[in-house]
Amino acid sequence: MRVLEVVTSAKWGGAQHQVVLIARELASRGHEVSIACGEKGELLSHAAAAGVPIHCLKWLSSGVSPFADGRALTEVVALIRRDGPDIVHTHSSKAGVLGRLAAAYVARGLGRSIPVVHHCHGLAWGTGRQGGVAGRAFWFAERLTGGLCSGVISVSQAVQDLVIHDGIYPRARHAVIHNGIDLEHPGEGPFTAGPAIRAALGLPSSGTLVVHIGRAVPGKGHGAALDALEIIAASGDGDMHLLFVGDGPLIPSLAKRIASSPLLRGRAHLLGFRTDVGAILRASDLMCLPSAAEGLPLVIIEAMAACLPVIATTVGGIPELVVDGFTGLLVPSPPPSTLLAQALLRLHNSPAMAAEMGRAGRQRAERLFSLQNTSRIIDFLDDIAQHAQVAA
Repeated sequence: MRVLEVVTSAKWGGAQHQVVLIARELASRGHEVSIACGEKGELLSHAAAAGVPIHCLKWLSSGVSPFADGRALTEVVALIRRDGPDIVHTHSSKAGVLGRLAAAYVARGLGRSIPVVHHCHGLAWGTGRQGGVAGRAFWFAERLTGGLCSGVISVSQAVQDLVIHDGIYPRARHAVIHNGIDLEHPGEGPFTAGPAIRAALGLPSSGTLVVHIGRAVPGKGHGAALDALEIIAASGDGDMHLLFVGDGPLIPSLAKRIASSPLLRGRAHLLGFRTDVGAILRASDLMCLPSAAEGLPLVIIEAMAACLPVIATTVGGIPELVVDGFTGLLVPSPPPSTLLAQALLRLHNSPAMAAEMGRAGRQRAERLFSLQNTSRIIDFLDDIAQHAQVAA
């Protein structure tokens, strides 16, 4: 089976991580796989390290631009014509729309079917997502082209429920397959990391370290986390530090807010993009992700694998990951600052409870979110491709 994976951006995130894992599994089974993406980013080096061919598309980008999007469509059409994939597997809304249009156009000329499976990591519109013209444009484009999908993989039941409710992909076969990760390297758990790891990261040697991992973009809850930290610092109830891992357009405003607040200076730390997320998780005690919208955040699975309890919001697929009171604590979205602060302090003041939640999270990750899920994705793609061949 020849598979073309298409993702809008090469900037590293949960979708890009999954693309690499899927490509590796496809190659290990003897399938031919290549990746097409736009924009520069860490996906390029990860794909190269995995030995997976990658096609950098000049015009494919995350923003909405009729001119650039039209040129990107011609790029995808040319690529499909040249490589002749048996199936196209798309990730993110822009790549999904262009991939299914290009596949349908080329298939018509060839007189055969080229099935397209869209991997729905989340929606580009709706609560906590893009609003205004951009949000409406993505919704309209998905509605217009959704009938061209042969299959849809949703990363959570919550995502699938929304997709089916909106009737976006009327002819597609649907499946819920949670993200999975490599669980071979467990973390040390909360309140156990030695001072050497913290010193190497330039972090304080004492106090509870709360980590927030994700692109610095609207909707990821950076402001809510800072609000909660200010409340805790003002109360004097706990020695707590907050680590932000990830780059993005909000970094300058976050840095300005931290620098201007006596309660945040020295307590909130912007680490930027890091390749040593495992070490940072082992140096941390708690994960906090008060997002406004999520599909199924990979960083929470990584935190669970590292035995960290998770404090997060009840949005998207997060409740399918975090069991409230058992593997972490859940708060509503948008989280009231006082509730988020209380949740952080509850685990800060109860190391034994945090450690038990961390262990339970690790066991849950082993049971539900391993690379077995990646294997299920390949099975789904293979089945869709075989069905298309039989139908032809």
